[in-house]
Amino acid sequence: MTSGRILMAVSLLSAAAVVPAAAQVQVYFNDFEGAPPGAEWSSSATDVTPGTVAHPSDMFLGQFGNETVTLTLDHLPAHTHVVLSFDVYVIRSWDGNAEGGAPGPDQWRITAGALDFNTTFSNWLGAYQSFPDPYIDPGQHGDYPPRTGAAEIDTLGYQFYYEGQWLDQDSVYHLSYQFDHSASALMCSFTASGLQTLDDESWGLDNVTVEVPEPATLSLLAFAGLAMALRRKGDILLFR
Repeated sequence: MTSGRILMAVSLLSAAAVVPAAAQVQVYFNDFEGAPPGAEWSSSATDVTPGTVAHPSDMFLGQFGNETVTLTLDHLPAHTHVVLSFDVYVIRSWDGNAEGGAPGPDQWRITAGALDFNTTFSNWLGAYQSFPDPYIDPGQHGDYPPRTGAAEIDTLGYQFYYEGQWLDQDSVYHLSYQFDHSASALMCSFTASGLQTLDDESWGLDNVTVEVPEPATLSLLAFAGLAMALRRKGDILLFR
């Protein structure tokens, strides 16, 4: 009997060592094509990019200026964390950290549950941005070349008139964040500040995705957590 109990304990403890990476299930997605944004969004504003060969014309949520746009989701399944992914369209003459007398700084922020990330973007040569680092306040930020980390540059088709010529000026950032969260409701806030008028500096969102661990993964992780707790305590399970 004793050996059988020990064998069961060993088998359980072994399971903790082979737990796979958490598999995710998609609970929300919106690329804003077709139907208008639903009531989960605080704004129903949409626009269509001019488009280029590299990025054909498509619809997105925006354009926005110095404002906050929220996504609120209710009745999420049981979960321990959330993966939030989306594209940010940074349109026209963003000045990043706005040093040397330029207007700004041009800040963009995402808050959702435990996630709070504030940064700056720049589309100007010589105007540095804090992304991929956070922007805290003047003197406490990264100074990266404009468009650092951008997945696309000048592909949306937006232009800005400057000193007698039209400049291609936009960038796309593919962002993804994982953060602890277990409540049944989730609010995500997207905010910009320091921008000039919409025809000068604006932004938008596309391909917004929310994922949580699939239920089977949660059960396996809980099972493994129990096994690890028993290992630390040195207990032997009383199974026959």
